[in-house]
Amino acid sequence: MRIVFIIMLTLITFNVYAFRPSADKVVNLGTHGKTYPIIENNFYEWLMHKVKSNKENLPNIGEREVSEMLSKKMKVKGFDIPNCKKNKVKEIDPTYILEHNIKDANGNVLYSKGTIVNPFEYMDFKRKYFFLDVDNLSHVQLYKKLSASSEKNIQPLAVSGNLQKYYQTIKSMGINIPAGKPNKKIIKKMDITCVPSLAYQSGKILKVREYNIRGDDDAQE
Repeated sequence: MRIVFIIMLTLITFNVYAFRPSADKVVNLGTHGKTYPIIENNFYEWLMHKVKSNKENLPNIGEREVSEMLSKKMKVKGFDIPNCKKNKVKEIDPTYILEHNIKDANGNVLYSKGTIVNPFEYMDFKRKYFFLDVDNLSHVQLYKKLSASSEKNIQPLAVSGNLQKYYQTIKSMGINIPAGKPNKKIIKKMDITCVPSLAYQSGKILKVREYNIRGDDDAQE
């Protein structure tokens, strides 16, 4: 598969509007600054061009080898998280104890070591997080269904599977949010023990909903 990165090269260009006090109408003052077309740059072709133009420096690396290396990089593995066996919701208390003092720019202690902190008292999750095996079509279909009915954006996070294959699959399904790859620290903090699982903030606690996929089960939050 050719990996395409869309690069939008746009210099400052804008429409300026002003209110005409007497008529209370918006007046278009025109477009200011140069405009440039959106250019789609094929990363795969660019990379192959670089390889071919530097053959003397890379005598043992060809197009096939580069393609194989990219394919390997797109495979997610190492988490070993099984499929969920039943539907359930877990509530996780995100509070933790500070292991060191938190100081401001002047060195003043804002929070002392040993202070119990709940991050949800100071921040809100702007989105939800859906952990899945991207090779499992049922997981991908559930993600699409949940996204359509959610008031917040849902970020897919792959714990296993081939992202290259996933990108091909989601094109035909109308999904435009690419899957990311979590790290083990996030997996542990959110207590993701099976997939598919949806993690989201509920007040001052974290909820993790686990789904047992059985064919056409109706998945609801």
